[in-house]
Amino acid sequence: MFAARLQDSVAGDGWCARLATPDRDPILGETVANDRRDADRKPLSATARISFVNEPRRVEVHPGCEAVVAFDPDLTFECVDSCTWCCGHGVLLYDHDLLGLAQRANLNDATTTAHGEQFVRREQKDRDDHTGDDGAACYFLGEDGLCSLHAEHDWKPARCSVFPLEVHYENGEIRVTVRDEAEEHCEGLDVSERRVIDNLDAFLPEVLWSLENPETKIEL
Repeated sequence: MFAARLQDSVAGDGWCARLATPDRDPILGETVANDRRDADRKPLSATARISFVNEPRRVEVHPGCEAVVAFDPDLTFECVDSCTWCCGHGVLLYDHDLLGLAQRANLNDATTTAHGEQFVRREQKDRDDHTGDDGAACYFLGEDGLCSLHAEHDWKPARCSVFPLEVHYENGEIRVTVRDEAEEHCEGLDVSERRVIDNLDAFLPEVLWSLENPETKIEL
């Protein structure tokens, strides 16, 4: 079944195509035309931002793929070179990721099993920078603070794309929040004009909607 889903996606249909619905405005949840969705929007008032967080809205991320979003719609994110906090964790791998990773690295060297799941392994680094408190970091994180998978292959596992967001699966729906630890440690929050709500398709790969359990709060 997984192979069939993957083949459908490669063919261009996508996992969510059969559920496709008209475009929705990411802020209002209304059905809108593409030109309105792509138009510049004015920042919401403080009252509107609080309302959005307290009363989550449904957003179409990919055609036919909806998520319930519960975070400040004015939140921005841009990865900062000096910050590699997220790379100190082992990365959960989905079947889709394993296929991609196998084309770019030796799975025996780069992965490990925990909690019945596959992860990119953490390893001790012989350096002080770009490591966790225990001196370890992601297998692919180099001394320069760059991910070799992303730098050399322009590819990364789905879970890496999701950060700094967190995916929950509730009542058969994907719910998206900001990871609690990111609020404290991530240097890329609110340092640019790239609003997360306007770029959810970049943070939430379509493969998430094909998984039995797309929860991302599963760590090595």
